[in-house]
Amino acid sequence: RSGRAIPAVFKGVSNQRLRIIQDIVAAKIVGAAVVLPRYVVSRRECHYRADCFQDYGASLPFWDVFDRNATLSGLRAAGICVLDDSQIAELRRGDAEIETWFGRLDAYVQCALQGASCDSPWKTADEKRPEQLKAPTGLLAASQLQAKSAQLSRSPAWGPRRAKPSGPLWAWGNEGACCTMLIADTAAVAAELTAVSRALVSALQIRTLAQTALSMFNTGLEPVGTPPAGKAPLSLALHWRGDPDFAQHPVHALDLVKYTLETAAVLRNLTGDAPLLRILVLGDLDTRQLVALHAKLSAAMATLRDRERKLHPRVTPPTSPTLELHSKEALLSAAKVSDWRAFFRNFDDLFGLLDMEIGVIAPGFVGTPFSSFSVVISQLRAGQPHLLTARVPVDVADRLAPTFALQLGLQHSADRCAALKEVATGRTAKRWSSFDNCPRGTVTREWAHTFSLAPPRERARVRPATCDKLAPGFTFDPPLDSVERLGYECHLAVVTSIFGGYDKLDPYSQRFQTDLLRLELTKVGLRSCWFAFADAVSVRKLKSGKHAAGCHTLAYGQWTVVNLPDAALPHPQRDPNAAILNSRVPKMLSH
Repeated sequence: RSGRAIPAVFKGVSNQRLRIIQDIVAAKIVGAAVVLPRYVVSRRECHYRADCFQDYGASLPFWDVFDRNATLSGLRAAGICVLDDSQIAELRRGDAEIETWFGRLDAYVQCALQGASCDSPWKTADEKRPEQLKAPTGLLAASQLQAKSAQLSRSPAWGPRRAKPSGPLWAWGNEGACCTMLIADTAAVAAELTAVSRALVSALQIRTLAQTALSMFNTGLEPVGTPPAGKAPLSLALHWRGDPDFAQHPVHALDLVKYTLETAAVLRNLTGDAPLLRILVLGDLDTRQLVALHAKLSAAMATLRDRERKLHPRVTPPTSPTLELHSKEALLSAAKVSDWRAFFRNFDDLFGLLDMEIGVIAPGFVGTPFSSFSVVISQLRAGQPHLLTARVPVDVADRLAPTFALQLGLQHSADRCAALKEVATGRTAKRWSSFDNCPRGTVTREWAHTFSLAPPRERARVRPATCDKLAPGFTFDPPLDSVERLGYECHLAVVTSIFGGYDKLDPYSQRFQTDLLRLELTKVGLRSCWFAFADAVSVRKLKSGKHAAGCHTLAYGQWTVVNLPDAALPHPQRDPNAAILNSRVPKMLSH
């Protein structure tokens, strides 16, 4: 019914991608054909410094960076009407207004690629956006856009759907409009955003470089030590985002110390009992910065061990793995690929495309939820159970993590629009305050379940009066499943009891424990804690087993055994049925 042109916005490569996929899906909803950007925007030799991280400019033509044939085929397979050069040329010949606009666009592109200041045509295109699709707040929920599109389709001025576009050529905002615009409050639109993002296929040269770097990484480039028999090293890609543009930015204000500690905690939890953790660090880090990051993460793991010793002084905390950090530069150099930098022409964000490709296909990936880069990678890894994906539970001051999660369907919400207004800060909160709610029900994405290792704020617990009456001594301060005791938030408690020494307790193997942890972190999105309540007789029996580790609570394989003294139980030992009756107490009170 119309043509929708998409500008290259002045943002990093992942935010550009988010803007493109939102524009494309919105165009599909309203029945508009799509004109893709002519080039990709990038910074040049800035390296995320705080003094230049917003110095964006045109870099390379769009089809130098993306695979033309694969991308057009993928978009059309997703039901997108995307115009190629021959179709655009035909439109220009038949419409003087369109010819004038594209003429301005051609001149603008030539000027921008030469790094000059140019007369932009995007303001004109934005002004031609249909009135029904204009949003004063800058936001549109998919359900709202669908309703407005239905209204628009009944307008005689809009015209019927045709084999080729007619009517206005318009844009949804200019080059500065980004990045939260379309809210995926329906399951169908959430799926379409993912499908369109997957259709944007990187150029063959970028994909080849990513495969080469990963091949070198997975074959064990200069390994540090030899792991014991049966204990293979764990390899994964890490998106490190402790850069000055986040840490020193007055709005983002990233807590770098907390971010480092939480990254170390995620890596330790994923490692299990592997003695060696091999990390391919994504991002713009040179050798000196890589050495500094190695020192930071190693120190953070030592800090975590010290905390665990203080919390559980009688239990030896697990040994931290040896870290081995790699960069794409070192891996490609080892592969004797010497001229790979020439393709990117020192544009920082184009190097980021290579990092993104590596993150998408790496067997394991740990990302950062406040970074659109990590969000896009998680989106592209969706629905692939053989890939391990986790995120570091840290946010920045302006709440980017829940903003991305709510917008793209990563986080449960009965009303995504209302929730976005609640997390908005500063000028964004003021601008979004008048935005209509969109109570469409919960949209769930299979890749959205990400367990948070960060200790959340404890909810106040009210002890029912019946508990005091039935078992006045059955109290634990802090609660057994509290973050303070466990070091993580427990969503699902597995409870059993053994009294009188009459039953056995399966400790479960180390392999089971490691597999369960990875499943919880990467697939289920919920973390479990396992408690076995026992009397003195059963505790003595368990302590004699090889799986026990002595403490005020007994670690027995997968279980935390809680030794209940007689004073904590309602039925005295002189009662012949005491063991049976008392064993019911923890099971019932745990409800």
